[in-house]
This record gives sequence, structure tokens and C-alpha cells, in this order.
Amino acid sequence: MLNKLVEVTSANAKITDAIARLAEQQFNIDLPPRGGTSSDLMRVRESLKHYIRDWSADGVRERENIFTPILDVLRAVDIDARAGKRVLVPGAGLGRLAWEISELGFLETTAIELSFFMNLTLRFLLDPMSTSEALLASSEGTHETLPST
Repeated sequence: MLNKLVEVTSANAKITDAIARLAEQQFNIDLPPRGGTSSDLMRVRESLKHYIRDWSADGVRERENIFTPILDVLRAVDIDARAGKRVLVPGAGLGRLAWEISELGFLETTAIELSFFMNLTLRFLLDPMSTSEALLASSEGTHETLPST
């Protein structure tokens, strides 16, 4: 059990460190190796949970519970009318719901997320260089156990 916790913690650290390095690169800033406030830790934890919920196989059930009612309403819109409709997704997190909506044919889907931590994590997921790191770390067990808040 303790070995598994060490593995998961290490995988989480790889992802969060890679996100921090991407932020340094994209915003031309120097961040300390580790640290931050308890508020920062809470936001990092929330971003990791969204990473699991929105983009891993382990998040399927939760995505279905949250997204299905919204997607069902949008599926009721005539297929030919979808491309001309605008859809706004406030509090978009890591963008999975907005992506699902656009996959239904709503080509003018706008995702809005105010959390800088979420935006950094999304940038990380969209960056081709870091995505391979995320997939590697995720396959090492990141998604299996996350600290609960």
C-alpha cells in the first residue's frame, strides 16, 4: 500500500513539475522548484482531479453523470442547425465538455475558464511536447489514487 502511494505521488509530481516548466517557458518566468500556499495546493489538486475526470478512462462514469444531461439537450437540436448555433461553456475546466459539444457539430463552442491553474493544465494537455509526458506519467498510476479534499 505504501509503495503504491509513493508511485502515485511520484507520477503526480512528474505531471505538476512538467506543468510548472511549461508555464516558465510560455510566460518567461522562473518558478521555485516546489512550494506555494495551501490555496495553490488546493488548486493544483483540483486541476489533477479534473485531468482524471475529463481525460482518463477512470473518469468515464463521472463524465457520463455530469455531461450526459447537457449533451442530451444538445442532441435534440436538429443536426443541420448545429453548425450555426453558439454554445458557451462557463467554468470549462480542462475543456472536455466543450470538446464533446463541438464533436456533436456545434462548431461555435466557446470554453471559458478563469482559473489560471486550469488554463495551465489545459495548455499542458494541448502541448504536443508535454502530452507524451502526461500520458507516460498517467500510465504510471496518477489516475489511480488522488488525495481527496
